[in-house]
Amino acid sequence: MKSRTLLLAASPLLALALLAPAGALAASYDCDPLSGHCTDHVRFAGRHDPADARIAITTRSGRGVLVLTNRLVAVQLSDRTLHEARREMREDARRDEDDNVLANVIRSTVVSVVSNVLDHSLECNLRHVSDVEWSDGRLVLTTRDGERLFDGIDMDDTNMMSDFSERDARAFIREFHRATGR
Repeated sequence: MKSRTLLLAASPLLALALLAPAGALAASYDCDPLSGHCTDHVRFAGRHDPADARIAITTRSGRGVLVLTNRLVAVQLSDRTLHEARREMREDARRDEDDNVLANVIRSTVVSVVSNVLDHSLECNLRHVSDVEWSDGRLVLTTRDGERLFDGIDMDDTNMMSDFSERDARAFIREFHRATGR
């Protein structure tokens, strides 16, 4: 896989992220594998269709998407990035198919699990979000407890929340205020 791949890894899958090819970036949250909860307010969940959202904005790099629905806010890989990551994993597996049977079984399992992890989002219910603002060139989502949401996600050595254009971020903020009445 190329260095631009982002792995969203839950705790039990962190070891798989460590098995990723050199240069792959990992953003991890400490998630409970049974409940899917990552922090007090963030949970690991299925992907959201940006077409069904109130608003969905894509990072300038095109790698990540921030989605706002009537009940939640979520971050996930863009469709393009998800497809690229899957293609790269398949190509890597094909290149190495001359390995022994055990290596092929392990590789196949890792590819399957990592692909499944990538096909998810990190989400937070809007009732936990107190504010969204543009500050110092980054989008800042703050919970009622003062926690910054999605703050530690990096793609290509760029913090995801710093990778949105100011114009898109301000549109997201306006839609957040409409959705929450705040």
